[in-house]
Amino acid sequence: MLHLPSIITMLLSSFTVFAGVSASASLLHNGSFIGLFGQPNISLTNSSQFQNWGVATPIGPIPSARTGHRMVYDSAHSRTILFGGHDGNYLDDVWEFDSTSKTWTNVTPATGSKPAPRFDHGMAYDASRGKVVVYGGRADSPSTQGYIGDTWEWDTAGRFWTHKSSNTLVTFGLGGSQLAYDPIRNQIILFGGRAYFNFGSTVTYAWNGTNWINLSPVVSPVGRTGHSMVTDTARSRIVMFGGYNGNLLEDTWEWDGGGWMQIATSGATPGRRGNSGMSFDTERGVTILFGGNHGTGVLGDTWEWDGTAWSLAEPCDSPSPRQFSSMVYDVQQKKHILFAGVIVFGTGVITDEMYLYGSGSGIPPCGDASAPETVSYVTSVPNIQGWNDSDVTVGLEAADNEGGSGVKEITYSATGAQSVSETTTAGTSVSVLLTTEGETTITYFATDEAGNSETAQMLVIRIDKTAPVLTSEATAGGNPYTAGTWTNQNVVVSFDCTDAVSGVASVTQPITLSSEGENQTANGVCTDVAGNSANASSVNIKIDKTAPVITITAPTSGSYLLNQAVTTSYTCTDGSSGVASCTGTTANGGSLDTASIGGKSFTVNATDNAGNSASSTSVNYTVGYGVQVLFDQTKAHKSGSTVPIKIRLVDANGANVSSETTVLRAVSVIQTGSQASPILDDAGNANPDYDFRYDQSSDGYIFNLKTTGYGTGTYQLNFIAGNSSTVYSVGFQVRQ
Repeated sequence: MLHLPSIITMLLSSFTVFAGVSASASLLHNGSFIGLFGQPNISLTNSSQFQNWGVATPIGPIPSARTGHRMVYDSAHSRTILFGGHDGNYLDDVWEFDSTSKTWTNVTPATGSKPAPRFDHGMAYDASRGKVVVYGGRADSPSTQGYIGDTWEWDTAGRFWTHKSSNTLVTFGLGGSQLAYDPIRNQIILFGGRAYFNFGSTVTYAWNGTNWINLSPVVSPVGRTGHSMVTDTARSRIVMFGGYNGNLLEDTWEWDGGGWMQIATSGATPGRRGNSGMSFDTERGVTILFGGNHGTGVLGDTWEWDGTAWSLAEPCDSPSPRQFSSMVYDVQQKKHILFAGVIVFGTGVITDEMYLYGSGSGIPPCGDASAPETVSYVTSVPNIQGWNDSDVTVGLEAADNEGGSGVKEITYSATGAQSVSETTTAGTSVSVLLTTEGETTITYFATDEAGNSETAQMLVIRIDKTAPVLTSEATAGGNPYTAGTWTNQNVVVSFDCTDAVSGVASVTQPITLSSEGENQTANGVCTDVAGNSANASSVNIKIDKTAPVITITAPTSGSYLLNQAVTTSYTCTDGSSGVASCTGTTANGGSLDTASIGGKSFTVNATDNAGNSASSTSVNYTVGYGVQVLFDQTKAHKSGSTVPIKIRLVDANGANVSSETTVLRAVSVIQTGSQASPILDDAGNANPDYDFRYDQSSDGYIFNLKTTGYGTGTYQLNFIAGNSSTVYSVGFQVRQ
């Protein structure tokens, strides 16, 4: 494999008079171009329609820097097709350039047959058949001294190669031959190119889609290589200029479909040169020639051929001088496309620069002093506070003044929440995706093809995609409240909201729950300035302010006998939180206290689970003696006699509880009826005091009641026992 410097040296080895000359690779914008010979090219006009060169700004990947490649314009699909070349290696890649999208696409087939990698081959577009025809070139082929003579066709619709088994033009093939489409014959014309043993073929061939035909015209140019050849569709001619046949040539020839004729030119000509770029401008009807070499260096001048004479174009700007580049005319955008080539003669330094020649968009007109202007837009509209709650795409659209050179690029950067280093993007528009929360400032400006830049503009974008943090706190009676527990206080739910980006816009005020019941909920909402919302709830709040209800069934208010068996019965109920405790003087179902004489109280207390306490509920009752009568109450006693009242004190079980220590005292006698039994009983002497006498013999009490003055009737003796205020009674009868 040959290295590129040696390849370029080999290509030019026959140009014995050449010498290396260094040239700038930059586009000049100062209104004049200093040529290789030191002569300034003075701009003649500032009209926006004046033809000028501009730097092309393709988007995305581009072909590698190279030399000896070929390009044609596919008019059926409005795209430029590039094949082969050399970048240090022989190349076989196929690329398509779409001027509308400004993109190169690598369409090299991954499978199927295809030409061997090569450069300095012949290539032309057959408009009648929609095919790209490739012939010969230089390849890594030691058996043919590097020259090959195969023929291939590229199908522009299907994007595949077909090898054409045609007769070989030269036994070992040709390198540097030129192909052009003949619109009269509807065939591809081949002229020139050299084999390893000569400086160039003098034979003119036509490709009919199947084979090469030797046309043997009467008049033929001298054989050559490194010449330029293109189809003038306006006049149905093929134009050829210059090249090398041992010496550099400067002759102009045209093919009219039947033969060659040399055009006798007057005035200035491009001069002796080879390896120039050439294309035909169908809009203006002129052939454009750029650069090449003149023997001691590379050239950067632009010439136009109108079919009669050559004229030196005087654009304000020009590409860096170069040779072995390739040119086509893009009918759709009405501009010439120049790509790659050797920019430093004798060194093999190649470039991937791409330029446009013409006027209008993408071309800096002479004298453009007005900067473009950029407008911005966003994909989402911020709220009234200027905040966005989602990612924001910022679009930048730049436009140049009418008649201006056109927008070349947009430069932008971002600082703040999201940092974007200064970035320059070719073209009139660019979009920037902002995803980082916070405040980001985008700075941007556009530059046109003439180098004018607008004053930088700034756009502030605020993004907050995160909802605020909302928490709730519940208190009851000023103390923390735990959800799911009962309380007898109002529950106050307070909400606390924080937002780290845009800040809090609103939050629900404290909510007071005062109604009794369970499963109550307090809902709160917090909204930040960007419009994001968060919700928080205090759930299962239980409030019970009503005390439980106590019902005592036993005991009841009244009197009970000493040692009477009484079972207590009571209930506690609560309609909300439920009874927490229900306790009486004795346990429910227990025994009532009747073990002693006197007034007593039975009390029940209750609390519920919310802490409400019922007022103590009490039943007052009295425990007294049972009275056992030891005399005949049916007998009547004579009025004035003494009635012996004999009794015992007993408990509920009938047990005698009479005691000498328990004093019974009569308190009153009440007549209860006006009739008495007819049986009389004279008891003898009466006892004049009011206390009963304890009688040990009867283990009871005796009270001798004197009945003087008592009329006939039934009577009741009332008495008390001990310190008790309970009044007991016993009946007797009196008759006069």
